[in-house]
Amino acid sequence: QKNLKSYHHRSKMNVSYFLRDFFYEHADSRIRDRPFMGTPYKIILVYASYILIITKLFPKFMENRNPFNFSKLFTYLDMILFVRSTYFLSYGIYWFLKFNWICQPLDPTDSPIGQLEVRMCWEFVISKFLYTLQSVVYVLSKRRSSVATYLLIHHTIFPLMMWTGINYYPG
Repeated sequence: QKNLKSYHHRSKMNVSYFLRDFFYEHADSRIRDRPFMGTPYKIILVYASYILIITKLFPKFMENRNPFNFSKLFTYLDMILFVRSTYFLSYGIYWFLKFNWICQPLDPTDSPIGQLEVRMCWEFVISKFLYTLQSVVYVLSKRRSSVATYLLIHHTIFPLMMWTGINYYPG
């Protein structure tokens, strides 16, 4: 009985190690060591926590409290999001002008252009955390109507899908 229990524990650990190694080894080597990349566990934990916080914990926490006043934070957050969006738009225009519309191969090299593509893709995924922060601020200021179900789905599924593409095929 003891050996069977030990075997079961080891086999569960082996599956965990296998999955971690599988995700990490198949990730693009230029991006897999950046924060939240390589294996999906961290980013899944972040977004699972986000859904739990937005739908259960913070609404319960704010039930008998006055709303927080985040007017200055909203202003700063909107300015940061505007600057980030402008930054990505300018990058997009740059690539739009250089893009080969017939067949644009992926640049898997460590060339400066390849590294720039990887960095921009990673920054784009990380910038999505700002949008989740915006939803948290809405809940804490009791602007619950601003956090619709589709917004939760969009702020969760979209970054996870982007993570998958960027983790394995950045650029």
